[in-house]
Amino acid sequence: MPYQQIPPPRSKAIVLIVDDQPAIRRIMARILQTDGYELHTASNGREALDLADRLRPDVILLDVLMPDGLNGFEVCEALRKNPALADIAVIMVTALDDRESRLKGIQSGADDFIVKPFDPVELQARIENITKLNRYRRLLVERLKFEWVVEESDEGYLLVDEHDQISYANGRAQLYLGLGSATAHESFLQIVQKQYNCEPKSSWENWPVILGDRATLVRYLIRPETSQSPAFWLELTALSLPPGADASHMLRLRDVTRQMSTRKDVWQLHSMIFHKLRTPFSSVLMSLELLNDYGADMPDEERQTLYSTALNQARRLNLVIDGMLKYVDATALASHQDATPLVYLPQLVVRVCESLDLTKATCHVAADLEERAIGLTEDSLSMVLWEVLRNAQKFHPLQMPQVEISAVSLPNSYVAIQIRDNGVSLSPDQLIAVWQPYYQGERDFTGEVPGAGLGLTAVAMLIWQVGGEYKIYNRPDDQPGVVVEFILPQVG
Repeated sequence: MPYQQIPPPRSKAIVLIVDDQPAIRRIMARILQTDGYELHTASNGREALDLADRLRPDVILLDVLMPDGLNGFEVCEALRKNPALADIAVIMVTALDDRESRLKGIQSGADDFIVKPFDPVELQARIENITKLNRYRRLLVERLKFEWVVEESDEGYLLVDEHDQISYANGRAQLYLGLGSATAHESFLQIVQKQYNCEPKSSWENWPVILGDRATLVRYLIRPETSQSPAFWLELTALSLPPGADASHMLRLRDVTRQMSTRKDVWQLHSMIFHKLRTPFSSVLMSLELLNDYGADMPDEERQTLYSTALNQARRLNLVIDGMLKYVDATALASHQDATPLVYLPQLVVRVCESLDLTKATCHVAADLEERAIGLTEDSLSMVLWEVLRNAQKFHPLQMPQVEISAVSLPNSYVAIQIRDNGVSLSPDQLIAVWQPYYQGERDFTGEVPGAGLGLTAVAMLIWQVGGEYKIYNRPDDQPGVVVEFILPQVG
């Protein structure tokens, strides 16, 4: 069955008149023709159902007693059984003014009744009331759909008034601009100028005035690159709203960082991989060639230096390859059915910290979790801890972070494992991109940060495999550092 296209907005309400008597159809049409409705008529029940399916009228004036084929009650029942037609308002037009007929009409799904002979003014009033209610209902449905789309969008949307004050911002816009209580009394321009450069300058002249062709101008918000993050680009487009609206302008913020640097990104990716693999491999090969050709005549100290160089570079190469294999094999790691008791978490933390030479780490498991377990194997959980703690170490200014790990109960048999460090806070785009393959969080992508940026993506796959969720956010206590949180189902 082909998908139906969304119908365009109606300029007129559609009224379908159903009666087996031509004279009655003409009278009703004459009464309603001055009210601006789009009028259609049907002479029997079957024709009425066909027209209802094609026209989707706002109101059906339905005669009860139609001798040929379906009567009005049967037509109404058929409409209510069809999900696509069930919301159409039905007014029964009947000469039967007894209680039993009205009850039968209500049971068949009628919304209202008009008794013959009818008052033209009453007929007009009832049609007008129903079409107004239908219009309000459609507007409400469209608004709900619009609000859902906006809130779930990957783009930022804002409403600003004539004073450039933000009256609404969806979740993504709040993330991009860091909106909160501290920015509640600042204008949109004041907020963005604290974090971004507004380019090109000519497009931002006289903001927020947007007149004529200036409404089509493209504006960019650019956060310059830093030692911790690459440049971040937002494209801003603005729509002037008509007078009387709740706001003066609607703004859209779209992340165009990737589009603005696609060629550079591709080159950086290939360059990073090439450098990470080629540099240690070349060092290993060169050291071994020197040892093979001249090792017998070398002093012991020089020979030992070459051995150490080859070994260290081989370890570095192994680290990169191992990281890639972990990413590829993450699904296999998560497929094991062995659970890990949470009481083992402190031991695993100690083991991982020893492998990373981390000395400032604490771990606390809530007492009510000591007999509970999670669906990750010990190997999988160790990998998760190792990747997160390695990143905490890698981005700490002194490579010696203070790490706090805790496990607490959540409702519905879930557990939250939080890993908090005191390193550096991340920008909004870093918080979004940190789980993506090859993302390293360094400005120049030199390849000198250990690993190939695959670890946290592998972690994400592991968490997904066991029905969990993951989050990363800056510390809420205004201290530098981030919190990585895993929400996992308990097992056993």
